[in-house]
Amino acid sequence: MRLSVRAASVLALALTAAVTTVSNVAGAAPSTGRSIVYDGARIAVPASWPVYNLDKNPTQCVRFDVHAVYLGHPGANQNCPAHLVGRTTAMLVEPYDSKAQVAAPDPDAGATQTVTSNGRALITASYGAAGPQSAASVIRPTAVRAGTPAAKSATVKPAATTGPKISTGYGFDTCTAPDAPSMLAWKAPASAFKSVGIYIGGINRACPDGNLSTSWINTVRGYGYTFIPTYVGRQAPCSKVGTKISTNPTQATTNGHDAAVNAIHLMQHFGFGAHTPVYLDLEQYDTGNAVCTRSVQRFLDAWVKRLHPSGYLGGVYISGTDTPDLMSARKIKGFHLPDAVWIVRWNNRVSVYGDPTIPNNYWAPHKRVHQIRGPHDAKHGDVTLNIDTDYLDGPVA
Repeated sequence: MRLSVRAASVLALALTAAVTTVSNVAGAAPSTGRSIVYDGARIAVPASWPVYNLDKNPTQCVRFDVHAVYLGHPGANQNCPAHLVGRTTAMLVEPYDSKAQVAAPDPDAGATQTVTSNGRALITASYGAAGPQSAASVIRPTAVRAGTPAAKSATVKPAATTGPKISTGYGFDTCTAPDAPSMLAWKAPASAFKSVGIYIGGINRACPDGNLSTSWINTVRGYGYTFIPTYVGRQAPCSKVGTKISTNPTQATTNGHDAAVNAIHLMQHFGFGAHTPVYLDLEQYDTGNAVCTRSVQRFLDAWVKRLHPSGYLGGVYISGTDTPDLMSARKIKGFHLPDAVWIVRWNNRVSVYGDPTIPNNYWAPHKRVHQIRGPHDAKHGDVTLNIDTDYLDGPVA
């Protein structure tokens, strides 16, 4: 979803106004927008963007793939579609308190943040394919003060050894992590699900952290679940969604390396140690484009290569129509193949083997996940979630 010049300039106006308080504002909101007041700060927002009050409607899905303004902390049970990918310009304005999700600056994070000058509200601005310059250039950095939420660590350190885990059986994934009571309601024997996919970050992740935290992970692990950490990085140049991998060979490699560094920060932040996998979400693209194919392969090679020194396994979530590119990469000398594959083929076939494009002796044993069904509602223990259904025989966290 590419940002127009007009949309970028409107966001700039909104963010410039966002760092002022009501008493400091002179004049009306820009003619291209309207003015709202949140916790003492006056914020200019584009007139065409809907404004959602999360306190009044906690089930509202916070989506960074559509233009919108969200006020308040994201709710515990957001009503989100299971599969959302891509970012555009959008704003989340929440109280700057212990619940605020402060992130370390990173060019692959897909968003930038500032605190209003009265110190009471945190603004997260997603920026999509226009790049961080569309937002970061108009935000005055504000120091995080003592007693306020700490940002995710920006230092890459080797992860502690925890040992690999293999899960065999059903799993599911959602756009936002369901709250702990919902996960408890879905645990065996209420359902057959053993693993849950969690989106940890990436420049094209459409949903923010929500419930996802180290506390949530520890609680849900205590219910008996394992995790499929998923990183929604740059997409193929010929993809129809999201911010793209560069077609420049050197830059495509740099894109993959930088995504891996960002993923390592996030894996460490959420407490996942060595020998745990992180799966790159690679959405469907045009495999008939040679330049596109090579860009994807360079990105994937760099992704896996950078994860390994920090102790992580590099997986890839890939459409069944795109797996021929993965197979052809096996013939490239020195190519760093993914440690595991998550094959998207919605055929409801409860097996990780028998795929028409990947022979059974490749990524075997215990190196596969199969997404067998796309987004649909499912209910267990009186809790309904919109999910994708997976079958696993592969590494999890």
